[in-house]
Amino acid sequence: MKVIILLITVILQFSFINDPINKTNVKINPESTLVIEGKTNVNQFYCNYNTSLLNHAIPVDFLLLDNRKMVFNNAELKLKNAFFDCGNQIMNKDFRTLLKSKTHPNIYINILEVEKQSDKKLSAELKIELAGVSKQFRIPVTIEHTDNKLSVKGNIEIDILQYNLEPPKKLLGMVKVDNTINVLFNLSLSTL
Repeated sequence: MKVIILLITVILQFSFINDPINKTNVKINPESTLVIEGKTNVNQFYCNYNTSLLNHAIPVDFLLLDNRKMVFNNAELKLKNAFFDCGNQIMNKDFRTLLKSKTHPNIYINILEVEKQSDKKLSAELKIELAGVSKQFRIPVTIEHTDNKLSVKGNIEIDILQYNLEPPKKLLGMVKVDNTINVLFNLSLSTL
């Protein structure tokens, strides 16, 4: 009986070893930019996100592996579709309709992991949810440290057909939106 109690005690002690998960809070600074860029057969369009509305702390939990890789848990950025400005009300309405904003009012971007490639380059794995459909991407990202802030820049190319989204057509189909959009981001981050 003593052996069983000793064994249970040892197992319980090892079960409560310090958690290797790092926790922090990140703030996206107002000078950040996030733009969705698209093309039609006639012109280009840009939908700018109002990043000044991202003024809250975003909790980030991560595990650091070999000082080269960070694996994240629940590092999620929620973007409200209504906070994108495409330049005029008609384009804003078309953009929100495209993203099925009535039933899916937000875009979710989850950082899954980042891996250091060099001092200023990372490879990031993201999961992006648009209109209720999630897809994973691996993209190159550049970083720069300035004034106690971290600048993170990158571009995500998305085929909207993969998200079961129908590109809008205007003027009886004469103006067609290309299936590919680019999400361009230049985020200034601070830890809290």
